[in-house]
Amino acid sequence: MFANLTIRQKLTAFIMLTTTVVIVLSCAVIFIFELNSHRKQAAGNLESVARLIGHNCQVALTFDIPEDAEMMLSALSSRPSIVRASVYDADSNVFAVYPPSEPKDTFLVPENKNEGSTFTGEYIEAFYHIRLKDSVIGSISLRSDMRVFWRDLRYDTSVMGIILLIALPVTYLLATKLQGFISKPIFSLAETARQVSTQKDYSVRALKYSQDEIGKLTDAFNDMLLQIERSNKAISRSEEMHRRLIDNLTGSFVFTHDTQENFTYVSSSATDVLGYSAEEFLSHFPEYLTEHPINQDVHKHKELTVQGIQQSSYEIQLYHKNGSLCWLEVSEVPVRNDSGIIIAVEGVAHDITERKKAEEERETLLRAVSLKNAELENIVYVSSHDLRSPLINMQGFAYELTKSCEQAKVLFSEMQVSGKDKEQLVSILEENIPSSLEFINSGVSSLDALQKGLLKICRLGYVHLEIEHLDVNNMLASIVKNMQYQIDQHQITVEIGNVPDCFGDKGQIFQVFTNLLDNAIKYLDPDRKGTINVSGETEEGFCVYCVEDNGIGIRPEYYGKIFEIFHRLDPKGSITGEGLGLSVVRRIIERHNGNIWLESEPEKGCRFFVSLPGSADQVSRDILFTGETL
Repeated sequence: MFANLTIRQKLTAFIMLTTTVVIVLSCAVIFIFELNSHRKQAAGNLESVARLIGHNCQVALTFDIPEDAEMMLSALSSRPSIVRASVYDADSNVFAVYPPSEPKDTFLVPENKNEGSTFTGEYIEAFYHIRLKDSVIGSISLRSDMRVFWRDLRYDTSVMGIILLIALPVTYLLATKLQGFISKPIFSLAETARQVSTQKDYSVRALKYSQDEIGKLTDAFNDMLLQIERSNKAISRSEEMHRRLIDNLTGSFVFTHDTQENFTYVSSSATDVLGYSAEEFLSHFPEYLTEHPINQDVHKHKELTVQGIQQSSYEIQLYHKNGSLCWLEVSEVPVRNDSGIIIAVEGVAHDITERKKAEEERETLLRAVSLKNAELENIVYVSSHDLRSPLINMQGFAYELTKSCEQAKVLFSEMQVSGKDKEQLVSILEENIPSSLEFINSGVSSLDALQKGLLKICRLGYVHLEIEHLDVNNMLASIVKNMQYQIDQHQITVEIGNVPDCFGDKGQIFQVFTNLLDNAIKYLDPDRKGTINVSGETEEGFCVYCVEDNGIGIRPEYYGKIFEIFHRLDPKGSITGEGLGLSVVRRIIERHNGNIWLESEPEKGCRFFVSLPGSADQVSRDILFTGETL
């Protein structure tokens, strides 16, 4: 109905409608108030008459004189609205009635004997108990019609109708006069909004006509236009910047496809990656996919993304326009509308061709190195094993030579030899030959130690690891107990802190801590009382242990060398050993996916740190079951 009206007409109609509704509601409230007021007044008047007549009938009821009661009731003739009245004795029997012409058997005692008034259809009825000194001696019932009630109500309604008829024309005149003051600034706002909507020009501003609420609305509207203008400029700059970034990506491109997997956009940087233009890519993408098995899951990944299931990045292989193979790493995310429904998929593809080539080359090199290491290890193992027989022969022959020298010395002592020849023979038998045998035995011992060390290192990589939960506190206590003789002999103080448990092979981890504690004891400073402290804590899922001593320390230039096979800090010193301890420790820890490092100050002591897995999952499966090579 209001669709074809002008804003002025709508404003006038709105004012009229609002005013009319207010007046009608006001009249309705007054009508309801008057209705209740007249009802209460009519009921109150009837109750007052009932009490008055009841009071006057006390003597008639006390002395049983119905004629006096009927005389009292006859006075109701002066009230035309009262149509029936009756007085009852204490036993609820009819005592007197009005009008007297009606049969008394029609005047029944009300079922509800509560005092007060009630409205029943077209009548008002009042019931009242007649008392004498707090005793009920009877009751009275009056019935009045609603003529006076409806007469007064019609009068009030007429007055309100007249007021409404007078108010509506006045309201129309005022609305017609005032709507111009209100609509003019609104028309200005509407015209400005129309220009903004049709021309998309956010630089226009609405004229302000007043300082009232419409003036504030105009200010707010103009401020909104200013903010939109600034936002549009910022968005334009941002879009331009992102467009330049996307179009000039190096080794990557951005794309969009709909829920049917039809590509709708691809950045121009795709040409640098694949050689195809954006139009060629959008039209012929499926033709570029190779028959590599990895491409069989491309549709599956896209379908899951369209379903809103979070997908990690995946790889695909395509043909470059020049015929070469390209590898891409693709990441996609769903695009939702305001209702949360997925309407498209956006993604970015990174060129990982060079990385794939590097990985293939690395795998090739690793296989070659692995084969070469296996070959070298086999050579070392066979060589060290084959050295055993000549070493035993050399030891045997050296022993035989020693015995022969002893026999020759006995025979020589029984022979008669001249002084000069005797002196030469004594020098040969007691100095030259024993000295040569000593060098031979020393060399044989060194070769024997070297051979045993090589075998020990070779075999270490083939030992299967039994990973289990290790109580390191009990293990350290057991190691210290085994070394108690050395500890007491050197009067060393050993303190073991409360260290965390780890996971590993019990025998090999036992060997790690045994070697570290043994080294700490060996390299203590003889000029001061030795102390060794073992502590530990958990860091990022790994258990880190520290074996600290106050020994001679290690200079920084030896930090890397001490873990080399057969390396000793002081080869000519008094400390014995094969130089294998720390090499073995490092190999064991590496097999457990752990690490070992040290901190030291010469003449002050050394701290060896060992990190071991805090859970079985942190032990590398590859190391566990494939073994190692040199």
